[in-house]
Amino acid sequence: MLLTVAGPLFAQDAAVLAPGDVLRITVFRKPELSGEMEVGQDGSLLHPLYREVRVGGLTDAQLDARLREFLLRYEAEPRFLYEPLVRVTVGGEVRQPVQGLMRPTTTAYQAVVAAGGGTAQARMDRVVLLRDGVGRTLDLSPESTDGRLPVRSGDVLVVQRRPPGVREYLAPVASVVAAIAAIINLTRSR
Repeated sequence: MLLTVAGPLFAQDAAVLAPGDVLRITVFRKPELSGEMEVGQDGSLLHPLYREVRVGGLTDAQLDARLREFLLRYEAEPRFLYEPLVRVTVGGEVRQPVQGLMRPTTTAYQAVVAAGGGTAQARMDRVVLLRDGVGRTLDLSPESTDGRLPVRSGDVLVVQRRPPGVREYLAPVASVVAAIAAIINLTRSR
């Protein structure tokens, strides 16, 4: 019997894991075959036993078959779960910029929330997604559906800053005018 993570994790033809991502594998009653394993530059798992297993660029179905084939060496009917974790970076006008591992089912909106959400200066309707060297602006405001877009390995989300408003210009000018008025009053009172 083969167990896999419930629900579709990826589009059938989407690449699943890239170097730097992590694959969490749990083999039933086999802790020595379980653990979190980073994907190396050559697409193999950085683990002494799994080193020969190449997982980089595989679809979900291919990954499932490759792991099953490998585990058949150690058990007649391997029962296992696996969970890919992709590396995503979130920055810009967020409370806690993050570069970390997230489930591929994580949405763009959830990734920004994982970074503490937007600051008071954040423009949630102007979040830049850099994917595969191409930038795209997402609208993560509550009315938009862009926030449901799942993250992929290597994604970078940058929350843009609101342009300065009148208050940002007038407050420093008012401070300078008040300081000049105070100086003039001091010099006149002498």
